[in-house]
Amino acid sequence: AISVYKARGWAHGEPIVLCMGDHLIERKLAEHLLNSSTFSDILCIDYTPAKHHQLDEATKVAVDSAGCIKNIGKNLIYWDALDTGVFLLTENFFQALDELVPKLGIDIEISDVVRFLTSRGHRFDTCNVSGHFWADVDTEEDLKMVRV
Repeated sequence: AISVYKARGWAHGEPIVLCMGDHLIERKLAEHLLNSSTFSDILCIDYTPAKHHQLDEATKVAVDSAGCIKNIGKNLIYWDALDTGVFLLTENFFQALDELVPKLGIDIEISDVVRFLTSRGHRFDTCNVSGHFWADVDTEEDLKMVRV
């Protein structure tokens, strides 16, 4: 999350779309996010993981009945969807980073910020992008799995 923190200056208070650098996504996924957006903080989630999604390494998301994030993390036992690594982030997110970076340092993760915001009653919405292609590619083996 520290690289996102550094990117704040480019946002000039406007919402930004963030995609993890090691994730591949189809253009339609981003279009779906932007077309459905209320320009609040949003995470694109997938309720129907594909074969190439490695559940043991994936960040899982628990959502409430309104589609807002209840919990997020790699070790969740009860979860509803996978974090695709694609976000729409607003100034609220950056303000939370301002508060958390001095406490957690440069090892802060985006999930830490999401949990912090939701614990304070901030609504962090989700965008269901199930059926759109995305992949987390950490290794050559991951890339081979995606190409199959």
